[in-house]
Amino acid sequence: MPIDDTYTVREEKTLINYLLNDNPVTVTLKQNEITSIELGNKHKEGNLQIYKVDKDNNKIGLGNIEFDLYSEEFKKVIGTYRTSVDGELFISNLRVGNYKLIEKIT
Repeated sequence: MPIDDTYTVREEKTLINYLLNDNPVTVTLKQNEITSIELGNKHKEGNLQIYKVDKDNNKIGLGNIEFDLYSEEFKKVIGTYRTSVDGELFISNLRVGNYKLIEKIT
């Protein structure tokens, strides 16, 4: 008669750019069978705040300036953004990583 054993699996460490998945998973192993489980991790996120200002007088915010945001990870532009009338641009919930902000000619 085969013997089944049940185990609880918990992630203890993950890659630096990911959040630890601390939800335990219970799995039953059966004799002479392969059992697979999938543990997903959410990528860490951050926010980016930019002020576009006059080079000679940084108290003057430059509004309505358009930028493309290029992701080094995905090797493509992932969004186009525009500064507010005060020259402010805020992008939330970006995956942690390397980006290029490319000002567009308008």
